[in-house]
Amino acid sequence: MSSRGSWLLLPLAGLLIPTLQQDATPPPPAAEGKAEALRERLRSGPGPVRITVFGDSLAAGWGPRDPKTEAYSAVFGRALRARYPHCEIELIAAGGPGDPSDVGLIRLQNDVLRRKPDVVVIQFGGNDERLKRSARDLEDDLVEMVRRLRDALPDALCLIATPPMNDPEPGTPYVRAAVLAAQAAGVPVADLDGALRAADRDFRGPFCWGAHPGAFTHLAMGRELLRAWDVLMATPSPLEVRIRGYSRMLGAGEAPTMRAEARNTSGTDLVADLEYGATLAAGHERLTVAAGAALGLEREVPLPRLVPETRTQTFRLWAVGASPEREASDLDMKWLSLAPVVVPDEGSEPRTWRRFGADSLVKGEWSWGGDEDLGGRFAVLLDDDALTFVVEVTDDDVDPARGAAHLTDGDSVEVCLDLRPSADQGKPVYSPEVVLLIVKPGDGPDDEAAWEPLDDLTPRMAGVTAHSERTARGYTARLTIPRSALRRGEGEGLTGTGFDVHLNDSDFGLGRERQMVWAGTADNFLDPSALASLAGPGETPPRWRVSLR
Repeated sequence: MSSRGSWLLLPLAGLLIPTLQQDATPPPPAAEGKAEALRERLRSGPGPVRITVFGDSLAAGWGPRDPKTEAYSAVFGRALRARYPHCEIELIAAGGPGDPSDVGLIRLQNDVLRRKPDVVVIQFGGNDERLKRSARDLEDDLVEMVRRLRDALPDALCLIATPPMNDPEPGTPYVRAAVLAAQAAGVPVADLDGALRAADRDFRGPFCWGAHPGAFTHLAMGRELLRAWDVLMATPSPLEVRIRGYSRMLGAGEAPTMRAEARNTSGTDLVADLEYGATLAAGHERLTVAAGAALGLEREVPLPRLVPETRTQTFRLWAVGASPEREASDLDMKWLSLAPVVVPDEGSEPRTWRRFGADSLVKGEWSWGGDEDLGGRFAVLLDDDALTFVVEVTDDDVDPARGAAHLTDGDSVEVCLDLRPSADQGKPVYSPEVVLLIVKPGDGPDDEAAWEPLDDLTPRMAGVTAHSERTARGYTARLTIPRSALRRGEGEGLTGTGFDVHLNDSDFGLGRERQMVWAGTADNFLDPSALASLAGPGETPPRWRVSLR
C-alpha cells in the first residue's frame, strides 16, 4: 500500500463499532483449569494445538467463494494465530453438508475423536429443522456429543454454536435447543444466529433462494466464534479492529482508500501490531493505543489494470490486529467494488449502446454457440416521466417460459435496481429497496410481454410496464420504470442508483441454460454489491462508483 496516510487519535465514544451484546457465562471451575493449561501451551508453543469445527455445510465452509480464507472457521483461525504467534494452530473444518445432529453422532468418532483435538466447536441444527426433526432431539444429540467428547478426551474443551436460521424472528426452537444443550453441558455458546441478526442482514434471510450465506455473513460468524473463545478461555480481548465502509463516486485519476481502526476497550494502554492489505500490497504498523481510545490509519489502495472496464471489479481487503502479550487479537475484512457508471440518454430514442460479449457469460460458457445463440446490447433512457431500459437480444431460438413456469426458466431479460440511499449502495445484502425485475418476451403476435419481480415489490413499483417485439435475430424488450419509483432518500437524485442487466437463454424448453450479466456476477440475485451505477445526465460522469463493504 501507499505510504501516504494520516494517524488519527479518536475518542472511544466517537467510534461506532457494533458489537454483539450477550451474557458471557463463565466456564465451570474444571474447565478453567483446562483452559489455563491450554493457554500456556498457546503462549509458549511450539504446538500443535488442534481445533476442530464440527458440523454441517457451514462448518465445511460452504457459501464463500474462497473458503480457505473466508469461511467462518478460517476467519476465527487467522485471528487466533495472530494472537498466539509462537504456537502452531491446526484448525480442522469437519463439516458434513446436509447432516443433522443424529448423523453428527455417527460421524463423531471418525471426524473428531480419533484426531484428538484440544478444542471442539459443535455446530448443528439447520438440517434438523429442514428434515423436521424435533428441537428436543437436537438438544439431546448435542449434549450426548459433549458427553462422548469428555469421556474420550477428558482434557479437551468444547463450544456449542447456535445454527443460523432463515426464520425472520429470533430465538427459534432450534436456536434455543443449542443454548439449552450448552447450559446442560456447562459449555459456552457461540451465538452464530444472533451474530447474523446483529449484522446487516438480507431481509429474505441468510439462506434465501436455497443458497448458503457468503463471505460477508461468514465474517460475522467468525467474529462471534472468537468472542465465544474469549469466554471459554476466560480472557476477554480488549482489542477491536474494524475497516470503515463507504460508497462514493470516483473520478478519473482518483484512487480508493482504506481506513483501518484499532480500538482499546481496556483501562490501560495497549501495544498492538496491525497488519493490513489488499490485492497487490500489504502493510504493517506497530501502535500504542491509549486506554479507552482508538487509532486509525488511512491508505490508498493500489489496483491492478482493470480489464474490461465494463465489469465490476471486486477485491478483498483485510486488517488483523494482535497484542500477544495481552492475548488479544481481532480482524476485519471488507470487499472493495469498483463499478462502471452509465449516464442515460435523454429522450425516447437510444443513442448509446452497451454490448454483451463473451466476458458477460456467467452460466453455460461451454454450451454457448456465439452471439447468434445469445448476445445483445442495451440502452438506458431518461425523460421527464420514466427511466427505460431497451434491450436488444440476439437468440436463434426464442423460447419464453410457458404456463406456471418461473419466467427465468425461459428466455428473458432481467433488470436489477438498487434504490437504497447512496450511503447504503454496495452493501452485499438485499433490502426491500433492491429489486430484480424479469421480462418475458411475448410468444407470438398475440402474446404480450410479461414481467414479474424476483421477490415482493414495494408499492411504488406498481407503475412498471414491459413491452417486447420479435426481430429477425431475436427480440427486443423494453422495461419502463416511473421516476416516482426511483426515489431513494432526501436530496438523492439518480446518481448512485445501482443497476444491472441480465440475459437468460433457454433452448428446447429445458430451463435456463445460459446467462449473461453486463457488470456484476451470477450472484446478483443474492448479493447486489457488484451492480453498476447510474449517473444523472448533464453531470460530469464519474469513472467508477467505489463501495467498501
